[in-house]
Amino acid sequence: MLFGMERFFDVFDRQATYLGEIPTDAQMSFVLPLTAEEVKLLRLRFNRDGTYKDSLKSIGKDYGVTSGCISGRIEKALRKLRQPSSGEDLKSFIQEEEIPLGGMGVLTESERKKHLLDAKVQSFTERLSKLRSILVRAEKRSYDFHRDLINTTQEYNDLAAELLSIRTCIARLDERNKELVRDDSYIYLHDISVDKYKFRTTLANGLRGDNIRSVAELVCRTEKQILELPNIGIRYLREIQDALKQDGLCLGMKIEDKK
Repeated sequence: MLFGMERFFDVFDRQATYLGEIPTDAQMSFVLPLTAEEVKLLRLRFNRDGTYKDSLKSIGKDYGVTSGCISGRIEKALRKLRQPSSGEDLKSFIQEEEIPLGGMGVLTESERKKHLLDAKVQSFTERLSKLRSILVRAEKRSYDFHRDLINTTQEYNDLAAELLSIRTCIARLDERNKELVRDDSYIYLHDISVDKYKFRTTLANGLRGDNIRSVAELVCRTEKQILELPNIGIRYLREIQDALKQDGLCLGMKIEDKK
């Protein structure tokens, strides 16, 4: 393995252990004298056993530069790792001694470890807070949905009951209207005398004896009432029925009194 890469992967493994996940290029540059881009180039170029992973040409194609340019950047990163000061920094990191932390003074590994853990806790806390906010909004939407559903169901039931009541009223009005039409349409029969039918004398006298003088008064009688009249039998009943049938009338009709 190239000099420097062994320690590079040692640091990589230690970071993965501390973080509990594969470290990013930025996290690696945090403890190495390399930029995040240089860390990425080394990870693309080399395997853990020191063999080449990706060719310079393919890496250069991804960056939009020539293979020679990529080769120069990798060599520069390797020179940084081979510098004695870099070796001391890496050694101190591995041996849990003090390591330089840019802009934060000099921290021991335990302090650095605590700092990283605190950062993770803060990150998880922020994510948890966002998830709680999402959950609250979801619960509110769910509550509003169920409330609207209940209100809609109640409103539907109320409308259905009201519609049934309206239909019942309409049916009653229709029935009443039919009766009124039927009654009103025959009011004129009060003005027509039963003499128009020229019943036989016995039948005509029997009707006058019961004060049946208009056609309206005649059709309002039932067959039973006609048969109860003096001297009126089945033969005279048939005569009445035949006469009324010619005018589309019959016994037992309901006709309103003339006002």
